[in-house]
Amino acid sequence: MSGAGPARAQAVRRLEELLLTRTGQVATVQPLDDFYNDEPRGQGWVAQLPPNAHLPLGTASSPRATGGRGRGEPARLKALMEAAERICLSTVPAGTFRYGPASAVEGAIAADAFPEPWRDSPVWRTPLHWCGATSIHSPSSPPVLIPAQLVYCPYREPDERAMLWDPSSNGTAAGFSVDGAVTRATREAFERHALMLSHYLGLGGREVDWLGLALEPGALAMGMEARALGLRIRVACLVLRPFPVAVCCAADPTGRFPALTTGSACGGSLEQAVSGAMSEALYARRQARDFLAHVPAVAATELETIEDRVVYWGQPQAAEKLDYLFGDAMPLDGAHTDGCLDEGYTVDITTPPFAAAGIVVVKVVYPRLQPLFFTESKKRILGISDRGATSSEPHPYA
Repeated sequence: MSGAGPARAQAVRRLEELLLTRTGQVATVQPLDDFYNDEPRGQGWVAQLPPNAHLPLGTASSPRATGGRGRGEPARLKALMEAAERICLSTVPAGTFRYGPASAVEGAIAADAFPEPWRDSPVWRTPLHWCGATSIHSPSSPPVLIPAQLVYCPYREPDERAMLWDPSSNGTAAGFSVDGAVTRATREAFERHALMLSHYLGLGGREVDWLGLALEPGALAMGMEARALGLRIRVACLVLRPFPVAVCCAADPTGRFPALTTGSACGGSLEQAVSGAMSEALYARRQARDFLAHVPAVAATELETIEDRVVYWGQPQAAEKLDYLFGDAMPLDGAHTDGCLDEGYTVDITTPPFAAAGIVVVKVVYPRLQPLFFTESKKRILGISDRGATSSEPHPYA
């Protein structure tokens, strides 16, 4: 989504005209202004998505696409791009899917492409819907059919037994080119792979002195203000290869809600990843105070949404449960990352209006990556068939 001055401004105007005026798929695009005098200053942009047949209310009374952390048109563009991702993900094309069990669908991806516990799932013997995908590493190869549930969100099969895992937006990105969007989507999918394995296997990372890094100015300013306000900011690097993945915990020692918020990011450099993780953790504090301060916490086994997790981890003493993150080694690096991106597929989910506006939206699927999930009762961890062998604490990530 990079681009200088005039080109970026033109893209913002083009997207706003498409989403707000012509299609009405976004109700408003507004700045997320500061109004707390006891939080780090920052600014973001929010694209408000009106509920419709594709975007049901679910547990959120006001669906939002908050993608623009920062100031000015770059942040506004990010919010609009995230809105584009949500819209395309939830627009399921009618009449374009194949239907049947894997053995009866020519060109369907083999169950052997997936690791345990998904490889031996009875889903592969159940009729389900399939959509075409392109190999990321060999784009000229014949298309491969993959389960549509791994692409679109929200998505349900008519038979609940045909669901391989909980659909999510993980691995989706919008951009001005296919290659750029695929790169961003891949980094997001890899980030979530590292986060899930780190948490449920209890494998932390190397604690990072963020004050010694050349961070992005906005993230550094927010971090310094957070320290001055008494918040404790800790950062860990989980892996460095093939991309750095960083996690930030922002804890309030007073125990006031949210006593803990987390942020994570995958970047082209450690500095970029740390900057993204810190800004996400600190912006999450403001949004938790805005919308979730009076929401009761639910039991760990009953968590179903991002909001549930923010409330669960926002309780006092929660930060202590994540102390394992901050060590002096990165046991995930290599052992749990080598080869995980060797096989990957991309699906162009761009709807015609976005294509006409010069926007590309893709979803990537890497069979060997651990998927993100929010419904705790549907927890499945790569390589482990016994759910009791993993952490009983729900993950704290969005």
